[in-house]
Amino acid sequence: MIKFALETIADFCDETASFKLCPQKITMTIALSLLQVKEHYYLDEFITTLNNALALAIGAPAKASTDPGRNLFEGFKDCDLSYLKGQAVIIPGPHTKQGHIVRWLHPFYSDALKPCMNSPDSRLAALFGIKDKWTKGELEAFLEPYLDVKLDVYLMKNARMIKERNPFEPQSEIMLYLKKF
Repeated sequence: MIKFALETIADFCDETASFKLCPQKITMTIALSLLQVKEHYYLDEFITTLNNALALAIGAPAKASTDPGRNLFEGFKDCDLSYLKGQAVIIPGPHTKQGHIVRWLHPFYSDALKPCMNSPDSRLAALFGIKDKWTKGELEAFLEPYLDVKLDVYLMKNARMIKERNPFEPQSEIMLYLKKF
């Protein structure tokens, strides 16, 4: 039990037979803990709370995203939240930065996804009940383990695709998937 707890915040070093704290693992553990306590945050509130907790824990704020295309939502640059893929989603809000929400959405333990464990169709319906538009990367994290066909094939059959302005990069467009019917 102690080894498991240490492995969530540290890396084992074979040479010294000891654990060395890992800032990325600490960041992920704190972020997931925040989301498990309060399932919804305004995005700015979440980043502020995360940075305050990290200042106490490791003395540094969360890092900015070095690859916004791989972040929790494509194009989001303010903070690297890529380690939350498959465990949380960003729900873009209406035209204001304050409106964006980050929501904990664990693939197994979230109430919204529990009833549709082994059914990709009911899982997709539940996801579209959470938010109307999804990026391929977001859907991939929540659907791919349950599919017996490639994700692209499944989405072509069960969703429609649109191009919209990226809420985090207004000068660029992003491909989003919507409920087909």
